[in-house]
Amino acid sequence: WNCHVHTDDIGAAVEAGIAVGRPHRIRISDLLEEAEEQAWVREQIGGDEPEGEPVSCAVVAVANGPGIVEIFRSLGVHRVVAGGQSMNPSTADLLAAVEAVPAGHVVILPNNGNIVAVAEQVDAQTDKTVRVVRTKSITEGFSSLLEYDPEGTADANL
Repeated sequence: WNCHVHTDDIGAAVEAGIAVGRPHRIRISDLLEEAEEQAWVREQIGGDEPEGEPVSCAVVAVANGPGIVEIFRSLGVHRVVAGGQSMNPSTADLLAAVEAVPAGHVVILPNNGNIVAVAEQVDAQTDKTVRVVRTKSITEGFSSLLEYDPEGTADANL
């Protein structure tokens, strides 16, 4: 038997499992702690205001950590959305970043295979032209920016 439970009373959930069998491989995660950690990471990234003059095509990247964010910004990224291996941003998070950048065309760098599908949903939810470079790592994200042209279109920057 497998069971996945969300509860405020962990002890009662474990006892209920014992009442119907012999539970094993029990794992308990504190979702409130995880949410607090995600909020802390977003706060550390900070600097969500778009930088510089409006451009034809802006870049939104998903990253985690102030050092990585600084490198992305130095390579021309306009907005960084907090996220990574165990902290995937929502479509709403990416959409908010896309809407905030000063450009009609936007390229998203998900930098994680788990985020690509979420990023690909953004284009249908905005009037801006959004394209996703299917980057699966931070290194791929950095590399893709070597060819970035802020005066090009989203399609030209793929």
